Amino acid sequence: MKKVLCAALAAMMFLAPLTTVRANSAPVYWEGYPSTVIMSVDEETEIKVDSEKLLFDLSEGLKGGYSPLCRITAAYTMTAGDDNTASTMAFPYIGSLQSLYEGEVRITADGKEVPFSLMFGEPAKGYGTFSDSEKKDPDPFSMILSSISPNDYVPESFDADDKAKLVSIDLSKTGTQSLMVSIPMDLSGRDTSVIALDFNGYSREGDRMELKSWVDGTDTIEFLVIGDQLEITVEGYIDGTEREKNDSFTYDIHEEEVDIRDYLLKEASSLLGRSISDDSTQYWNILAKEVDIALQNNDGFASIDDLTSALFTDRYILFIYSLDFKKETSKEVAVSYLASGTMDRRETSTPKYTFSYLLSPASLWNGFKDLDIEIRASESEPYLLESSLKFEKTADRNYKSSFETLPDKDLVFTVYKSEKITLSDRFNGWLARSYGLIFMLTLLLPPIIVFAILFIIAKAVWRRRSGNSM
Repeated sequence: MKKVLCAALAAMMFLAPLTTVRANSAPVYWEGYPSTVIMSVDEETEIKVDSEKLLFDLSEGLKGGYSPLCRITAAYTMTAGDDNTASTMAFPYIGSLQSLYEGEVRITADGKEVPFSLMFGEPAKGYGTFSDSEKKDPDPFSMILSSISPNDYVPESFDADDKAKLVSIDLSKTGTQSLMVSIPMDLSGRDTSVIALDFNGYSREGDRMELKSWVDGTDTIEFLVIGDQLEITVEGYIDGTEREKNDSFTYDIHEEEVDIRDYLLKEASSLLGRSISDDSTQYWNILAKEVDIALQNNDGFASIDDLTSALFTDRYILFIYSLDFKKETSKEVAVSYLASGTMDRRETSTPKYTFSYLLSPASLWNGFKDLDIEIRASESEPYLLESSLKFEKTADRNYKSSFETLPDKDLVFTVYKSEKITLSDRFNGWLARSYGLIFMLTLLLPPIIVFAILFIIAKAVWRRRSGNSM
């Protein structure tokens, strides 16, 4: 079942825009209250940015899913004011937890590694292709910060400290007919919630909940029962209408008490294909909130789709780090990471890829000047097709731009295999998009043409015979 889910997610990623890169360091501080902790913009900072060098390096030819990976490095020269100061900085980035390459993030100060924390915020909407990013005004940095919390999310629909019953059902099909298994549940008089994993269908009518799953060969299906426990039964049918039973299968039910938090984090790690960081609070906050909302909106039901939605949705991700400055001294600070771009094949047969970068947070420093930007394109997409800022081509696959002050717009650029999209590109793109239609026409046109020819011949013969009979 999980293999089917992964294939479906891959197809979804192929058809939809991928990660959008938006980042730049900004000064922040933690403002504490008795009941909460809020991250805010540090408006009192005395630190200035004397220069920033931005490098977008695609020349390594790294691939991530359906997009090339860009190694992005933001290198700053920062100078303190008249006093010694400790500054906390936030580097915002838009991407999914699935596309976050944690191990590739590097933050240095004067060449030495700087520890950092990851903070996850709300989903970021409205970013995608070049035209999408150009039309979308970035959310205010203060709004991005307001969605960040270092504290554990507290669900309303379940107690995170409670135990849940993990129900695992090992199924084995013994007959030749198609098999759909049903797990009916009677919730009357019970305070019960269910998180379904590895299921194809779900229904709820009054106090009756039903989980459904197709079985081909052998399979194991699982679900969590939170709250009052249920009597678990398994029924088999030949199809989803449940009109004709199919008893040609065997099953074993296993029940185990598990910690809700640990189990959801384990499932998230499995879906991501990697171990999550030791500090699991941020991952828990995203997962618990998504499941909590689903349980509230669906009468006590959530599914693995809610977990994948939490992990695969583009959201604000912040790298948080702190630096100590002595008065009137400078530091060379660099933030480096890998990121995917947006794949767009709506116009062409081969994709074009768009990357974007939020410059505006840098305006929150006490001063900012001298921005240099360099784009190193790859061999497969060597050309800068379009950009929101002007660039000069300085060498093959190399583009540069310089600004004395911070530009008034964010950077959005697209790389492509050619210098421009030709008529041939557009035609080949149309052929690729219309493959299904063309395939159907190749099947239908020949018999239609044959039928038309036979009809014309028959009609001509009939007219001749009618004319001779007169």
